[in-house]
Amino acid sequence: MKRVGRTFHQSFRSAVVFGRSAARSRMPRWGVPAVFATVMLMASAVPALADSDFGLDAPGGGSSASGAGGSGGGGSGGGSLSPASGANDITPLRDLTTTETRDLLHQLQLANGVQAPVGGGWVFVPMITVGEEATDNVYQVRSPRRADLISFIAPGFQTAADMPRLQLTATFAPAFTLYANTSSLNALTDQLNALATVTLEPDLLFVDLSAFSGVNSIYGGYGGIGNVGASANNLYGFYGNGAGGQETNRQNEAQTSAFTIRPRLTKEIGDYGVGQLTYTLSDARSNPLSGFTAVGFRPLGGGGQNSLTNDLTGTFTTGELAGQFQDTVSFDLARYQTNTAAGFVNGFTGETLAQSSTSTSSRIVVNNQLAYMLDRETTLTFSLGHENITYSGNAGGNNIDDVTWRIGAIWTPNPDSQVTLLYGHWNGETNFNGYATYALTGRTSLNFSYDTLLGTQLEYLQSQFNGVHTNATGQFVNAADTQPIYVVNTQAQQEAVFRSDVLSLGTTTSLDRDVLSLNMLLTRQSTVGAGNPGVPTQGATLYANWIHALEPDMNLFASASVNQQKRMGSGIAYQGNYDSYAARLGWTYEMTETLSVNVSYSFFDRISQLSTNNVAQSLFMVGFTKRF
Repeated sequence: MKRVGRTFHQSFRSAVVFGRSAARSRMPRWGVPAVFATVMLMASAVPALADSDFGLDAPGGGSSASGAGGSGGGGSGGGSLSPASGANDITPLRDLTTTETRDLLHQLQLANGVQAPVGGGWVFVPMITVGEEATDNVYQVRSPRRADLISFIAPGFQTAADMPRLQLTATFAPAFTLYANTSSLNALTDQLNALATVTLEPDLLFVDLSAFSGVNSIYGGYGGIGNVGASANNLYGFYGNGAGGQETNRQNEAQTSAFTIRPRLTKEIGDYGVGQLTYTLSDARSNPLSGFTAVGFRPLGGGGQNSLTNDLTGTFTTGELAGQFQDTVSFDLARYQTNTAAGFVNGFTGETLAQSSTSTSSRIVVNNQLAYMLDRETTLTFSLGHENITYSGNAGGNNIDDVTWRIGAIWTPNPDSQVTLLYGHWNGETNFNGYATYALTGRTSLNFSYDTLLGTQLEYLQSQFNGVHTNATGQFVNAADTQPIYVVNTQAQQEAVFRSDVLSLGTTTSLDRDVLSLNMLLTRQSTVGAGNPGVPTQGATLYANWIHALEPDMNLFASASVNQQKRMGSGIAYQGNYDSYAARLGWTYEMTETLSVNVSYSFFDRISQLSTNNVAQSLFMVGFTKRF
């Protein structure tokens, strides 16, 4: 294991960004100035952006994709970059040896989870994490502060398969949290990420399955920290990904889950085109922790909320007979129902729902999109259609029945970069959407997305998970390849229908021994419909991660984040109006190929408009993970 050398670390940083293909590229060396300039620009922009409307005239709308308006577009292709210009400033890299490849895969699996064997097969890795944590504010209150020791035990497994009829990636770990002096906070939660595709009939009938579960704060992401979507093999954030459930306790957290089953029928009709019919059944639910056990897919309990989606979509896309033109005809028939139980806590206002409520919506959308390949890099699109969207309950009276249209362009300058820009009228509003992944250099990549949604917060969560997939390093990312999915739950929970705008911007730079990333997330929620009980909010989050390879089996990591959440409009003092800061520093060491030790210190500080909600907490954690 202990092979220290420049070549290994070059391959490590290459695989994180582009996969192994990038290790064969000729990479320019101006990644450090590039990421430094990007960092400074983004950091200086956060305060102004938090107070703005993202610089857009349209207040938002929502995608007419499957779900209540999920994200889409974007995505980067595979392959290696062509040699860059400026041949005097490049570093040629060779292929990895078999030994280096094994070590690289081991490092990536430690951070993101196991991957299926090259060439196909199945792998199953049982594991257990045990540790001890010390906190100086166990109740997470302004006063009285009370220290405590916390023991955690998280047995689980990682598995991956690449078989002729099954592709699977899954991690699961129930987490037992036991307090030495505060037994009322003891809890059992679960962390689950699973994606699978089952082939019932090759080239014809498939079933896609996904399941995600984790804990998150009902008051929104603390400094950008969330745990829904965090990898179960990295449950306590030992690799500095900004996730980790130990910044919350059962007094302020909920178990949030999303499950989807999607049978799809696909038929290729010669050169004429490809037709696809898809049915999606999706259930997302959030339950506050009550009692010792919090199971992700348990029935809706007191204070909980769930959203059930039934969605039938169909498309037909023309083939090569159309030449440079491609036409796609589609329809979307969907129904959504959101149930909110009495006792539900509005995480922004602190108010409790006196009685249960139900709201429903339906969507009928037909669309025709024409695409024209202008050249090898650029495709222009235009679509025209009609939408009928109806609401009952909290958003009653906000029905939409009108014509939809979009114009757009897709630019693919190289296999590792793609930019998609869309402008048009859908979900009753004229707005802009955009998605981009761009290889600035062989070392530095940029990502961008601006998405809109019309629906509840759980419908937004569903739309995020509907497009989730794994990238080249085994990490779960959203549909547009722009961010890991664990950053989606940054807003305080509310029972309402919103027009939501979400802007994310990020960069990653990989050096010989270091991986640096910086991400910014801006969110805005505007209430719609008469009698809507929600509070319009906006938030800004900036978070940075750094991983440094001291040795092939020893890493140092650090992460820091700042989050601002506030009410739009009048300055009423709600508990949800706050700034929060979080930081973590840690060290990991692979004692053997199956046993690792992790040490970390983290600090969290929340400054609220209501001084009684000001909270500061320090945590020191030591843990061991054993893989069998």
